[in-house]
Amino acid sequence: MAAPGPRGGAMPLPESLEPAVAAPTIPTIPTPTGEILETATAPAPTVGAVATGTAAAAATAAPSAAEVTVADFVAPPEVLAALPGLVLAEGRVVRRPIEVEHGCTEYKLRLNGLSADRVTHLATQLNWRLNETEAQRATYHLGVADNGTPAGITVAELVESLESLCRIGALVDAAITQVTVRPGLDGYTCEVAVARNELARLTSMESLRMGAVGEEGSGKSTLIGVLASGTLDDARGLARMKVLRHNHEVESGRTSSISATLLGFDGDGQVVNHRKSLLARKPLQAEIVRDSDRVLTVFDCAGHEKYLKTTVFGISANDPDYILLVIDANRGIQKMTREHLGVALALQLPLVVVITKCDVADGQAAAPDGSNPRLARTWAQVQRILRSPAAGNRKCLLVRSYDDVAGACRALRNDLAEAAAAAADDAAETRAGPGAVPCFHVSNVTGAGLGFLRAFLAQCPHTRAYKGFDRAEAGLEVRLEDVFHVEGEGTVFSGSVRAGAIEVNDKLLLGPLDGWVRVCVQSIHVNGVPSRRALCGQALTLTLSAVPAKASERGSGAGPPRPKLNHSFDPNSRRGLKLLRARKGLVLLDARRQADMPSGVREFDAEVVLLHHPNGIVSGYEPVIHAESVQQSARLVEIIPVETYEKRKRALSGGSADEDVALLKAPRVRSGGDEPPRDVHGVPTFSTPGLPTNAAPRADEAPAIRNTHVISDSEDDGTTWEARDSDGAECSVDEVEEEEAREGGADESEDEEEAILPGGKAICRFRFKFRPEFVVPGTKILFREGTTRGVGQIISVKNI
Repeated sequence: MAAPGPRGGAMPLPESLEPAVAAPTIPTIPTPTGEILETATAPAPTVGAVATGTAAAAATAAPSAAEVTVADFVAPPEVLAALPGLVLAEGRVVRRPIEVEHGCTEYKLRLNGLSADRVTHLATQLNWRLNETEAQRATYHLGVADNGTPAGITVAELVESLESLCRIGALVDAAITQVTVRPGLDGYTCEVAVARNELARLTSMESLRMGAVGEEGSGKSTLIGVLASGTLDDARGLARMKVLRHNHEVESGRTSSISATLLGFDGDGQVVNHRKSLLARKPLQAEIVRDSDRVLTVFDCAGHEKYLKTTVFGISANDPDYILLVIDANRGIQKMTREHLGVALALQLPLVVVITKCDVADGQAAAPDGSNPRLARTWAQVQRILRSPAAGNRKCLLVRSYDDVAGACRALRNDLAEAAAAAADDAAETRAGPGAVPCFHVSNVTGAGLGFLRAFLAQCPHTRAYKGFDRAEAGLEVRLEDVFHVEGEGTVFSGSVRAGAIEVNDKLLLGPLDGWVRVCVQSIHVNGVPSRRALCGQALTLTLSAVPAKASERGSGAGPPRPKLNHSFDPNSRRGLKLLRARKGLVLLDARRQADMPSGVREFDAEVVLLHHPNGIVSGYEPVIHAESVQQSARLVEIIPVETYEKRKRALSGGSADEDVALLKAPRVRSGGDEPPRDVHGVPTFSTPGLPTNAAPRADEAPAIRNTHVISDSEDDGTTWEARDSDGAECSVDEVEEEEAREGGADESEDEEEAILPGGKAICRFRFKFRPEFVVPGTKILFREGTTRGVGQIISVKNI
């Protein structure tokens, strides 16, 4: 593979270059790698005739076995000042072999007067040279032509070339480690050692993700555009043009897809995107990351109800650190705002509330104290909802000063620490995310409140430890969220590292795709910057290539169990790209995993809470399941009351009591074949643990967390149970149990079909309808049927 792009040097000088000043013949010493030309007694070289004459005379010298060097050769003081402590001097004129297309060595005559596009191209070339070695090191020879001739350059050109090489290396997380200056035929040559320093950079730079949600027309895209560009909106949609991706979005003003915008913050909390050098044009991601100590990726989600599926997938798959809930001060909290808020609460994501359009609320200028009637009404509505039990009794922190910003960050940090401690303690009661909610009143036209919001984004704590992203030593798991095609690169995958770390040339398993496909990582970009590796918790894009199958892998010989491999799939083929675009929920796993070999999951058990539904759900219900990047319809196979499920677990573990085993037995037909008893209004009476029959739950309980609507038929409700044979005659319980055991277990009667009512909680067994997916216990799920219907968490899986 050739290094990309044309060479940046000028045409090579002829080998028979005549010296400007004649000099006596000096013996030379040949070497295996090229002809090393050395001088014995010439004075220290200077730019001009003396150095040129000495080197040129040496170029015409006859070989000799004696080794001589240039006496008292020193590097120019300008070079020493440009790179203090890194410069060495060596009085040898080295003629090198012709440059080859592969390897870690690059020849450049000079790097002067580079344009922005040329710098980007050379950064790609340097990244390729660094990736040629496992040590991530490369060698650049400045002042050397492509055929190896040490032509030489002036001191000014050498200093400028070194500065250009430093700028190019910064784009790919590389730095100059050593410089060796030598004399050339007409000036100086320089050997520059470049090494990757990306590990320290990746571990020191904070990387956060934030999802912006809210009702259509609330100003999400405009807010992101103002934060990224540093220019205010004109009240006609100017700022959102920097965020929208498609022409129909520009024409309608309605976001229909998930777009990502990168915000960089330096050590002083200033937005790197707002620098003058980057405002004149659309900045490259590499330029933003290069000067940033913190990188924030903001996802603009669709607000219209028609695109709820896209928004739910964007929140679930991208797994943001924070949810930015944007609310229009004029309209308040609308239907889709409540829907998005419910999704954030279900996934236990920290909230940040931004009330926009404060300058035009109710057609009046917003007062500093918030006395505007419509703004005050919206603010009161936000506080009432967030402080409700359903939202977890959260505390709203209105930010009106920079001291409030520091206080809000401190409150969030404390809440995250408490949540992490509670998660480590299984017996501790956990809340649905941090309790503090920073709130901002802003205007994208006047700029009111935007300074406080930017200061908060620069200081807010990351949630990696809170979400369990500290599993750096765990087995590799990369969740893939999107796939697209780039001309010249092939199929490009985007996703995030959920556990472990991934490097270039790693051999991994891609799937599930009718089995697992062995692939090799070709390249990695982290936040748009070429990188050798990506660490746990970071977002990345990467390219893959299929690994040819070995003969031993195709056989079915004895040995340890292996995952089912798909040897015919190529991710870079047209058919493979079409299939990948239609699939959600793909993962990359370490191919060396042996303790827990990967496999697809067709059925899983989840503890779910039904948020709202017209009549409740029963077996056979088919919602769409969202579990991280997984999105597929599933069938509700069985509903198991929570207490029954716990007793089943104790029975299977062998430690259950007699009464626990009795509760596992299926209910028998009621005497006389009557229906379940009903109250005076004709409503069936269900037995709820901890409450009287059909008792209403307490008003202060949150529907998303209470257990009062568990529909269980295993509790004793005082009804007389009898068993009858096919002729109607009574028979003993033992006879019935033996008959049920022969038939594989008793079937529940239609009258006693289990159901979950709104607000109810139970264990549900789901089965994916179309294909297996890769899910693990502990994954949070959402299931919807049009709108979000319920939430839960996977507690066990059944591998195929």
